[in-house]
Amino acid sequence: MKKNYMIVLGIFLIMVFVLFQYSYFQKVNDVQYSIDQVTREISAIRSDISQQIYQLNAEKADYILDGVMFTDSKFTDDKKKFSTQMKITFSKLPANAICSLEVLESSDHYPIQYNLYGPYNEYNVDGVSQMKYSSFKTVTLLSDQKNIYTAGLNLSYEKNYEYTFVIETPMQVFREKLGAIPVLEWTDPIYNAEVNYSELGVRSPDDGYISYNINLYRALDQSSGNLLVNDKILIYPDNERLNSKGISSITYKVLYENALIKEGILDHSNNSYGNNEIYEAHDTAKFTADMNADLTNKFIFEFTITDAEGKVTTFERKLNY
Repeated sequence: MKKNYMIVLGIFLIMVFVLFQYSYFQKVNDVQYSIDQVTREISAIRSDISQQIYQLNAEKADYILDGVMFTDSKFTDDKKKFSTQMKITFSKLPANAICSLEVLESSDHYPIQYNLYGPYNEYNVDGVSQMKYSSFKTVTLLSDQKNIYTAGLNLSYEKNYEYTFVIETPMQVFREKLGAIPVLEWTDPIYNAEVNYSELGVRSPDDGYISYNINLYRALDQSSGNLLVNDKILIYPDNERLNSKGISSITYKVLYENALIKEGILDHSNNSYGNNEIYEAHDTAKFTADMNADLTNKFIFEFTITDAEGKVTTFERKLNY
């Protein structure tokens, strides 16, 4: 009898425990639901506040630029010109405003800002400001619809172009930088290389060694359809056109204290950064050195690039790290 009593008591306790657990988890779920509901309400309030702030700012703004689009972008068959249709859209403009498009031209390349952390480069503000520009020219705009302007651009392959939309009213003149079309960078690209080492040391004066890795790529990043150079939005046509010249070969030399210690060829990599092709080499070189010397600043890597048309470009790089 006592045994049966203990069994019944045990079953009863288990049922109480199960009911307690169910009640506990139900309360936890209710609390979590309440928290989620409050979070959604807070998010909705924030969204509403942001929308109201946007509307207030829009009411105060003299104009609102919605965006710039490009269509029918292509090089001519002889690659001497690049043409595109620019479309500029506003959701707000001053009444009776006179609108025009100013363009700056430069025969200079954008200067490189070296980056140690990946196969791409942005351009620095100081460097861009040192480029030599022509005096601005005015491009004719067409407006078939309210607050929508278009311009047909026919650009020389020897220059980079930068654009500003100008809004003139009797009281004020506004200038909105639209961006750049870097035709020169596409047709006559400059390259950058990053060189680092996995091993570097001197076992004896005649037994110095370095194991190095080289990544070489076009300096202007092509990782997406729109490119950004500071405040300049850059566009480019399809990648096949951009790379139509092609690279015939890339060779390199490794020098230690101006003495040649290695020569080699860069191979096309299976890796890429966006649309940027990468050429690479991984090798080891031997050299003679003082065992106590600071080695890293004494290496120079010389690169020679030959494109499909026979143009040769050379440049040097030191070890990144």
